[in-house]
Order: sequence, then C-alpha cells, then structure tokens
Amino acid sequence: MGPEEQIGEGYTRSRSTTYVHPGVICRSTTGTGTSARLALMNYEGRLNVGDKLETVSLRETGFIGTFIGTHQEGAYQVVENTITGRSYVLAHSDIVINCDDPMVACGELHHILRDRHPPEALPLET
Repeated sequence: MGPEEQIGEGYTRSRSTTYVHPGVICRSTTGTGTSARLALMNYEGRLNVGDKLETVSLRETGFIGTFIGTHQEGAYQVVENTITGRSYVLAHSDIVINCDDPMVACGELHHILRDRHPPEALPLET
C-alpha cells in the first residue's frame, strides 16, 4: 500500500498493488488488502462509520471499501466493511497432491480434500 491521500471528508485514496510469487506484480488491488487497510485505519482510530477507502492499482483499477463498524468475537474485535469494484479471473489452477509421497501427510489434509476425495479414499498413514 502506498501513502494515503485525503480526497474528501471520510474519503481516502491509496495506491496499492499485489505481489504474486515469484516476482509478479498483479494488475489489480485486492479486496483483502483493502479490508486489511481499513482494519489498520480502525485500529489507529482514524475511521468513522461510513468512511471510504479507495485502493487504486498501477493500471487504475481498484476497489472501494466502506467501513460499516465493528463487533466483538471472543477476544477479537472484528472490522465490518463492504467492498465494491470489479475483478476478473486471470487463471484457474489445479493443485495435485500425491499421497504416495512420503513427505506429504495426506491424513492432515482431509479438511481441504474432502470435496473431491472422501477421507476413506485417502491413505491414513503419515
């Protein structure tokens, strides 16, 4: 995230980019990054309900986050916001996990593999 620019009362703009390993700068900002910056601004006491943060990419695309408020979840304060903007799918990837590989503990991956591979289909040895 770049420096903040105050555009108007309750409206802040900041340059933003997303680094994708290895060495790639994505063409857009992210809603996740916008949410994180709103959470930081709230933590620093710089937000009022309804305040907006616009994050702008190197290609002039972006998102606008609006601070809605906070609530408590156990010991944590949760920042509530809405994100508006437009995004596009750049790629679709498949992750292949070889459960025969002795370095892979497939027994610990059931929570992410259950949609395609029921637990009984995976070896339980680790």
